[in-house]
Amino acid sequence: MAELMFEKVLREEVERSVEDIAASTRKRPLAAGSKFVDIVIRVVKQVGFEQLKGLDKVSALAIVGKVYDDYISKIDLPGEYDTVFHALLKQAASAALGIAWDKFSKSE
Repeated sequence: MAELMFEKVLREEVERSVEDIAASTRKRPLAAGSKFVDIVIRVVKQVGFEQLKGLDKVSALAIVGKVYDDYISKIDLPGEYDTVFHALLKQAASAALGIAWDKFSKSE
């Protein structure tokens, strides 16, 4: 249940923001990653870690990766290293969630 709620809210937030993220990458390609990470952290806070207790860290990271692939990876980043940047941004988003997950779970 927690898995479905987290993914649903994350997808809604990213879908609402994807055009803004795409526009911001025209001048700063790495902005896609920072904006995506901001959304992920905001959704974790919005849903509340208490609600996410039924979701394990590996599943949460898989959801984040899937949402990144479905929305953010489709944004054409300027320059010839589009696939390299997307791989790095996806890893950075996963790492940020992993760190936040550990921090939130320790504060419980």
